[in-house]
Amino acid sequence: MNKHVSLIFSFIFTVLVMPVMAQNIQRNISAGVNFYGGVGGYDDEFNFITIANPEQYLHYWGTEIEGSYRLKLYRALQFRPALSIYYERHDGLKMSFNGPGGTQYGESHINEWGMHVVAPVGLSFKAPSGSLEIETGPVFGLYFKQRPTKGEGMVDKDDIFKRYKWHWRFGARYNFIGGRFYAKVAFDLAMSNFCYSSFGEKCRDRNVLSGGIGVNF
Repeated sequence: MNKHVSLIFSFIFTVLVMPVMAQNIQRNISAGVNFYGGVGGYDDEFNFITIANPEQYLHYWGTEIEGSYRLKLYRALQFRPALSIYYERHDGLKMSFNGPGGTQYGESHINEWGMHVVAPVGLSFKAPSGSLEIETGPVFGLYFKQRPTKGEGMVDKDDIFKRYKWHWRFGARYNFIGGRFYAKVAFDLAMSNFCYSSFGEKCRDRNVLSGGIGVNF
């Protein structure tokens, strides 16, 4: 009798655990933190960006909190849309101010807050203790607020860069420890047109290298 009771409880326990085990293997919701920065576009001496240097870009870096959802399409094919809120700092901005000898320039930096929307399609492969994902797709950016620092006598101006940007992403993601955690890297190829104004400010759209870590639920 005790054996039968044990078998029954073992069966019930197995039935209850199996969906949980399956869910753990197929974790579809993710949340994490990314860090990124622009690559390329500097001159040798890291000079300020001016209207005379249209091939250069501002030095910048950023961090973001990201959430994503994995949608299985067919076999190894999947779609993983993601939404993030970011902060960026752009350095090397040349801003004009009225000095003793007329119009002069001083160094400033820009603080920017906004969001990214990513729509990558990729393939998922089994890997030790988890899975490996390779993906590619567009990245769309929109900033909510953009404001430069203001030095003494310098021009203070909001919304210097274009509000919208878009890149094309190539990325890889490794899910480990039973798929509970992940680490990823990506390279974004800038697709937006750069621009500059009469102040000499440049758009920040350029190639981006990023990395991130997070948790799968």
